[in-house]
Amino acid sequence: VLESLVSLIYLLGIPVSTISLVLVKKVSEYKGSFQQGAIGKLFQKSSETLLVYSLVGFLLFLLLSPLVNSFLNLKTIWSLVLVDLIAFVAVFVGINRSFLQGALKFKDLSLSLVAEAIGKPTLGVIFVILGFGVNGAIGAILLTVLLGYFLSKHFLKKEIKIIDLKVNLGRRDLLKYSIPV
Repeated sequence: VLESLVSLIYLLGIPVSTISLVLVKKVSEYKGSFQQGAIGKLFQKSSETLLVYSLVGFLLFLLLSPLVNSFLNLKTIWSLVLVDLIAFVAVFVGINRSFLQGALKFKDLSLSLVAEAIGKPTLGVIFVILGFGVNGAIGAILLTVLLGYFLSKHFLKKEIKIIDLKVNLGRRDLLKYSIPV
């Protein structure tokens, strides 16, 4: 059951990986041309846009959860609710980490990744020992993804502080680049 749920988390993360690559490229272009205000605006706009899409995806997955639950032969639907929450938060962790990578903040990016990587098995084992079973393991993933979000957001503060509202982000170019990615 745990393997099925973790696989589902990875499948739901595929669109985030694509978006992340596009954002890393754009942020690095802005960083290289010293357009700090453009980085702030891109962060603001991408966060707003992806919030809408993520909420739609979150609700759609909740609606489809009974079907997925039946397909996976799960005892309860709560594991899928946790998976849905993980996928929702992972979108914003992906955004934050893309901006850290594009801004060449590799130390901060690594700290965020390592904290999450250490937290998953540690909390997972603790929650399973406490008797939470599969939901405890999935809950540990959710908590560490939240930790990754807050750490990456903290490390990103300086990079996104300046927002230049006049910058044209070139949405058409972003879309063109994202199609082959």
